[in-house]
Amino acid sequence: MANRYVSALASGGGNGSEGNPWTLLEAINAIETMTGWSNGDHLWIKADGIYNLVDTTFTNIASSSNPNRISGYSSIIGDKGKAIIQRNGGGSGNLLAFPNGGFWKIENLILDGQSTGYGIYAPIDFNVLINIEVKNTQFHGFTSSKCINCYAHNNALVGFQWCITQNCISENNTFYGFWRGTSAINCISKNNLQGFSTLGHYYNCISDSDSIGFAISGEGTIAINCIIINAGYYYSHYGIMFNHDPDCAFVSNINFYNCLKNSNYDLDAYGITYYELDPQFNDPDNLDYTRIGTNLDDIGFSKIGLLNRTEDYHIDIGIDQRISADYPDESDVRYGVIFDHGNKTGTSKLLEFPETSFVPRFKLYDSTGNTLLYTFPIVQRTNIPQSPKNIVEHSTVRGKGSIIIEGGDQAWDAEIEGILFGNNYEMVTSKIDELESAIELNIPYILRFDQTETLYWQYKVKRIVPIEYPENLRTDTQRYIIRLRVNSW
Repeated sequence: MANRYVSALASGGGNGSEGNPWTLLEAINAIETMTGWSNGDHLWIKADGIYNLVDTTFTNIASSSNPNRISGYSSIIGDKGKAIIQRNGGGSGNLLAFPNGGFWKIENLILDGQSTGYGIYAPIDFNVLINIEVKNTQFHGFTSSKCINCYAHNNALVGFQWCITQNCISENNTFYGFWRGTSAINCISKNNLQGFSTLGHYYNCISDSDSIGFAISGEGTIAINCIIINAGYYYSHYGIMFNHDPDCAFVSNINFYNCLKNSNYDLDAYGITYYELDPQFNDPDNLDYTRIGTNLDDIGFSKIGLLNRTEDYHIDIGIDQRISADYPDESDVRYGVIFDHGNKTGTSKLLEFPETSFVPRFKLYDSTGNTLLYTFPIVQRTNIPQSPKNIVEHSTVRGKGSIIIEGGDQAWDAEIEGILFGNNYEMVTSKIDELESAIELNIPYILRFDQTETLYWQYKVKRIVPIEYPENLRTDTQRYIIRLRVNSW
């Protein structure tokens, strides 16, 4: 594991050493071709100028034991200075994209979209983004990424989409701050059309001056211990707006301050706990929400604090505070959100790479089980595993009870529901074509679902009904539902 270096002042032809650094393009080529680079190496990008880059997609996956790392720095490696990378010319894809199933840690960068394309895409599996700023994109800043201490602003559509976020800020984006299935802990949305929106899990979050603070859409949305400030004034909207009956979501301990309208539903009628904040809580000229105290009165509002804490309530997610307060150890990766439905509490979880080296997958093979044909992406729901049997019950041949005779395996429908993702309409439709061609009608296949790295459930299947594509927006995502008849050949 070696340190490699990049400088904006490099003239080309370097060997990647600190004294003879690469250009950024040379570094990318070295990583992709494994020339002068070994997985587990650390690329240090010096903030000594602006780097220009066209849309770049890494394909090097690395491994759990040897993750690849890219870090910006100012003068001394590890000083957390941010290197600036801007899009050179037009582009409709991601300025930086990292592979599915990859092991990458990227930190301390500023990505400037120059009003075109997307920002950064680092699929959630094991990639992690720390202290990254994305601005001025035509579409989304962060997509499908684990983000810690990140900042999205002035993007034309969305700050964070399909992300797991902790201590992040999304500000001045045209439409959404945190959107579409994003999980957020200790995050701030400021001056967006909608702050936190659509099928998300939100804990200890603050919406400040969004037209709609929280747009609750769909069953399973969670918002707990959140603050909504100055909402509703731009479009006469609400602090919290429900697109369905509020019983479809779990919402609790919502704190309102100076909202035009708190909600479009009667919160009392649905038993939703909410409070009005102390007017001294927010300084509108300073994006600094730090409050520390030994009781709730000290911090100027009723019910808020780090989840699962009983004393020293503390919010520490201002722009300056968030870096020093919760900068994770370099060996850690943001892995997920744990939610306790019984106690209605949640917490974030940090795991090291080796602990997260296995992710179960749904895979389709040919009828011999030797050739992998397709791996189902971003599976959200399934009814696998199960193994129903044909049962014959005789209840009239005994004085008491009955006799059960077990028969053979029963045919049944395996269901897999997931999401196809692409940067644009053309890419999403291409993913649909790939799925359709991989799973033809009335062809025998082997379906496997991983139990461990070496064990799996296996079923003989055929597709006998069309694949469903609900919610056909196809701007950058598309849901799919597949039903496969098990024990059909």
